[in-house]
Amino acid sequence: FDASGHFPPHRDSNFMRSDNFRIIGFFGCTHHTMHMALDNEILAFEKGRYYFLNTKRAHSLVSFQDNSYCVVFNIQLCDETVDFMAQYTFAK
Repeated sequence: FDASGHFPPHRDSNFMRSDNFRIIGFFGCTHHTMHMALDNEILAFEKGRYYFLNTKRAHSLVSFQDNSYCVVFNIQLCDETVDFMAQYTFAK
């Protein structure tokens, strides 16, 4: 995203399969320079970290600086992905 780049408020439930989940990461920005809101609450994310977000809830995104990046992984829920997430991620 460049400054003023955004996704307006929306929910992903219309097209997202029920057996999928999303992992989202932010790069080149902080929660001070890019706002992601979930149900009208601005999230205090850390750059370079990945987060599980329920994107079936209302969410939006806006950047206040150039060269802000958000990566979204749409992952099928199955035994293999649960095992992978349990092995290579941690909860805070």
